Amino acid sequence: MIRDRVEIDFECGSGWDKIIEPLIDYVEKYNQKVEKEEDKIEIVQIKEKFGGLRFYTHNEPEELRELVSKAEDESYKTCELCGSTDDVGQTADGWILTCCRKCIEKIVKARKANRKWRSLKKKKVEVIKYEK
Repeated sequence: MIRDRVEIDFECGSGWDKIIEPLIDYVEKYNQKVEKEEDKIEIVQIKEKFGGLRFYTHNEPEELRELVSKAEDESYKTCELCGSTDDVGQTADGWILTCCRKCIEKIVKARKANRKWRSLKKKKVEVIKYEK
C-alpha cells in the first residue's frame, strides 16, 4: 500500500493515492542512486490545501518539482475521496473539498445537511440537498 511506503501521515483522502504514487516512486528511485544521506530527497508533508494536493519535499531536483506541479494540477480534477475523474467539482461553502458528485451526495446524506458544490463541467454553484 502506498501509504506504508513513507514515514509520514497523509493528510488527504485516498482518492489521490494514484496521483501521489508516481511521486513516491520517483523519490525512492532517486534516493537509491544517491550515496550521501544529506543529498537524498526527503518527503516532508503530503496534504490537501484549498482543495488541492500539496506534496512538500527537501532536496528535490527540478524534474521532481515539475512532476509535483502536474500532480497538484491533476488533483483539482480528481475526487479526493474515491479517485473518480467523472463529474468532479468542489464544495463552495466553507472548507474546500474536491470531490465527485457521487461523493458529495454521500456526504450530504451522512451529515443530513445541504452543501453547496460547484461542478467543473457546469461551472456554477448548486445546492446538493439533503432529502430525508
